[in-house]
Amino acid sequence: MVYHRKKLKAELLNTAYRLCETNGSERLSLRVLAAEVGVSHTAVYRHFKNKNDLLTAIKTEGFDRLGNVLQVNYAGLTATQAMDEFVLAAANYVQFGLENRQIYALMFSQSDVGLNNKDLADQRHRAFNYLITGVAKNFELESPKQCLNKSYQIWASVHGLVDILCHHNTDDEIQSNVDWIINNLTTYLVETTFNKPTHGA
Repeated sequence: MVYHRKKLKAELLNTAYRLCETNGSERLSLRVLAAEVGVSHTAVYRHFKNKNDLLTAIKTEGFDRLGNVLQVNYAGLTATQAMDEFVLAAANYVQFGLENRQIYALMFSQSDVGLNNKDLADQRHRAFNYLITGVAKNFELESPKQCLNKSYQIWASVHGLVDILCHHNTDDEIQSNVDWIINNLTTYLVETTFNKPTHGA
């Protein structure tokens, strides 16, 4: 198949994202990607100079997609509606982690992939800023520092929940509880992470 240059890069990234999620980042290579898309190795190297460059693009895409599920337009919402949307966004965060386990692990891995990459940093900040916006909208906090601390608390909670649900024990009783949490994410988050009452509607 013949690709336009920009379309080829998009196809390479989408395919790499899928392969990374299916097989893990360790098994992904530029040669594997070229074979999967049906182009030459040279064509891939025109867009990604090495595997680190490719993984950086995948991480950036992951944070872009995560930011999309966290984005909420609070304009015109009552306090109750705003909190409902914020809790839903938090549930979407957990769902994203569960549905993109390999990508999520790569996004938060302690490695030099994407180190000092501006596009990756921008997407990370974009995703976290949606969380900060939600906290500022839904909690009566006295200072930017308190808002930031609350944002980190909620982020740690949902991030930790993803990690636990992805690596839980297989004991039947625990599995039953895990299944309940996954099927009732918003209820679970309201009862645990979002236990602070909001201001009046």
